[in-house]
Amino acid sequence: MPLFTAPRAVLAIAALSLCVSQGRAAETYAIGPADRLRITVSQWMPAAANAQWSGSGGEFQTRLDGQFTVDTGGSLSLPLVGDVPAAGRAAPELAREISDLFQAKLGTINAPSASVEVIEYRPFFVVGVVERPGNYPYRPGMTVLHALSIAGGMYRRPDVDLGRYERELMTASGEGAIQAGTRDALIASIARLEAEHAGRDAITFPDELLARRAEPQVARIMGDELKLLTQRQSALHAAVGNQMRLKKLAESQSVALAAQAAAVDRQIAVARHEIETQTDLVNRGLSRRPILFPIESRLAEAEAKQRQLQSDLLRNAQDVARAEQTAAELRATRQTELLDQIKAAQAGLEQARERLATNIRIVNHSDTEVQRRSGEAQPRYTILRREGDRLRERPAVETARVEPGDIVRVTLQTQARGAPRPSDASTELREVEPGAAPAQRDTQVSDAGH
Repeated sequence: MPLFTAPRAVLAIAALSLCVSQGRAAETYAIGPADRLRITVSQWMPAAANAQWSGSGGEFQTRLDGQFTVDTGGSLSLPLVGDVPAAGRAAPELAREISDLFQAKLGTINAPSASVEVIEYRPFFVVGVVERPGNYPYRPGMTVLHALSIAGGMYRRPDVDLGRYERELMTASGEGAIQAGTRDALIASIARLEAEHAGRDAITFPDELLARRAEPQVARIMGDELKLLTQRQSALHAAVGNQMRLKKLAESQSVALAAQAAAVDRQIAVARHEIETQTDLVNRGLSRRPILFPIESRLAEAEAKQRQLQSDLLRNAQDVARAEQTAAELRATRQTELLDQIKAAQAGLEQARERLATNIRIVNHSDTEVQRRSGEAQPRYTILRREGDRLRERPAVETARVEPGDIVRVTLQTQARGAPRPSDASTELREVEPGAAPAQRDTQVSDAGH
């Protein structure tokens, strides 16, 4: 191993002292994966312990001097002592740990002098509406504004006529209003159709409409559907009632015909009895045969009338069955029509929702562009920082400190037309799940928060 001479030892001590004094402000920095460290381990060896020493006092012997990178597991792989946990530890703490490990390994009485210096920090990241999103080398003392400037500043799209976005905004806003009205009308129509299908006299409107029933347009739509329900139910009841009246009339006629048929049956019975009596008299020579002719004529007429009444009774029975069948068909046809109308309305509602969502996206995009190009939109910053095994997001201001490994997200904060801007009050952290959208709180982090 190389040896220091006495003058070099003094310089090393001075350099070490200078390094310590310059690093006091960074003593709290937590080392992490991808940090590159310079590690020096030296030990003072008295002259008596080294035969090669020529002079008085002793010498510094270098045990370790090199650059090492913290691996993804947060450890350093050092000669002699092996893997040393480094992630989350400050440089002085890690230096003491390395000194103790070398002392234990070498079996010396005094612990060697160890120094740890971060010579290359792990990168930070900039994402969002910037010119060059990506990862960049970290430099101590960086702020959000520095990170934004390193990433080339805010993203500048090719110049496009502002009037184009204003026209798109107006067109999409108008079409969106039409689709919103169509959506509300279809929602109310489906509620009415379902009530009619279930045979209810009242409509159960969804909360989506009830929450806005004070709006004139929504109130009108709900009122129209209630009127339509009443009219359609009245029309169905009238058609079914008409069939029921026809059935009742046919049944009444059948009762009258049955009474007439009973009277005719009695006439037939009387005529047949008279014919039997007269025939017996004629056979015994007590009466003449011509007397039977009027009686037989009455019997024939009664039998003919009996057949007519039986035909009328059968026809009335058919009319009763036909009225019942027609009433049932009216109800069944209405149910089928209602199911078809519900299905068509639901399909129309889905299309209206999709078109409305498209118009909303166009409105938001065009409004954002108008505000951005007119200077109304303001940049908004958030910092995603790993704390333990969690990634947390904190809204930040331009002067907020950036640390190695941070993700600086830059977005544009636009204002809904006619709506007040949200206030900046809270500094609460929130956990960010993988793939989750960024926080939308308008809170700020000052330098003191870092």
